[in-house]
Amino acid sequence: MFGACYKNKCLLGTYIAIMVIFIGAEIALIIYTAVVGANQFVASLEVVWVELTNATKFATQSRFDCCGYQNLSEWNGIYDESCLANSTEPWDVGCSQALLNYFRDNAIVMAIVLGVVLLIELFQIIVTGILIRDAVNVERSERSDFTRRKKVPSDDVTIERERNQNTNQAYDAESYFDDT
Repeated sequence: MFGACYKNKCLLGTYIAIMVIFIGAEIALIIYTAVVGANQFVASLEVVWVELTNATKFATQSRFDCCGYQNLSEWNGIYDESCLANSTEPWDVGCSQALLNYFRDNAIVMAIVLGVVLLIELFQIIVTGILIRDAVNVERSERSDFTRRKKVPSDDVTIERERNQNTNQAYDAESYFDDT
């Protein structure tokens, strides 16, 4: 904000560098996700699932209609009501499959959101580049105005001297022709 308001080239350049880093990280994440695929994603979920508290697991089970990570055997027959599909029967699906299905079903929405975010970030970089260019142009114009001001006589004394020199030269030329 400060760099844009005052057209500070250093801050605007730093902002562009940070935005490029963000875009690079997002692209790296996209590539990593495409290369690694679903199998690594499920393995990562398993590591996270083990570290979750029971309250978080219960909330996940309620939200995604699942029971346990792979299936209800994780609970050794003692499971929370979040595992129940109806009042007595537990869900057949493990949360790993339910989460994987959720991400697969919403992949297009996530891709669209990511694409929009990337476009906004690219637009910000372009606008910031324009601001930097304008700041450089203003600086050049101020520098050239200063140089022109130095060459053009600005005080009345200098202007008067030049007029006197010009008129003296004119008188000298007239007297030269009069003498001959």
